[in-house]
Amino acid sequence: MANDGGKERRSRGEGHVRKYGKYWRGHVSADGKRKYFSGPTKQAVIDKIRVHSAEALSGVQLAPGSRTIRRTAPTVGGITVESFLDRWMSVHRTRIRTSTATRYDGLVRNHLAPGIGHIPLRSLRHSDVETLFSVMITNGLSRRSVAQAKCLLSMALDAAICEELISSNVAARIRLPRASATEQKVISRHDAAAILIAARQISESEYARRYVALHLGLRQTETLGLAWKDIDIPGMRIHIVAS
Repeated sequence: MANDGGKERRSRGEGHVRKYGKYWRGHVSADGKRKYFSGPTKQAVIDKIRVHSAEALSGVQLAPGSRTIRRTAPTVGGITVESFLDRWMSVHRTRIRTSTATRYDGLVRNHLAPGIGHIPLRSLRHSDVETLFSVMITNGLSRRSVAQAKCLLSMALDAAICEELISSNVAARIRLPRASATEQKVISRHDAAAILIAARQISESEYARRYVALHLGLRQTETLGLAWKDIDIPGMRIHIVAS
């Protein structure tokens, strides 16, 4: 195997593990809280995190001081969709970009959890998910956002299948309705002025970014991707490179 210069590549499921003095310490997030683990070696902490994650997802507990496993007392109705999503996201969040994790957290918090979070995972039906997505579209959520919610839920249910918590992925079979033509909403001069005033109170750089975006109609990534070399002041031109 090729030498990577002495740097260790973190594998999936290791969580955040760091060395503090003579000991290693790591943590995993669940239900908005962090659970910490410590041990004499990095591998010992990683093993504790993996065991904890497996227990949280499957309800199977490793008996202390042994290699046997015992099943914890099941909750009434079993684990709910919301509880499973929270626990799954605590692990999945370490595998994706921060911006993606933030978007997924918003979809869970604002739509999936309120809509189907109370339903026991084993009792989730095709009709429950289909109704949820229909309500999201009716309430004005874009088809793209609903498609992202479907993708997120489908990935989570696939993980639940791997954990043998459910036998099928009801979200994978959902067909979203076609996007309908919607009237484009244009920001008013009054709102644009209010945005610029608020941006200037934050910083001059924030004001400049908002000013350019509003006057040229640029997307956020296009504005953030601008460099001085892209701006031709004498020619009064801006070259958009980022997309």
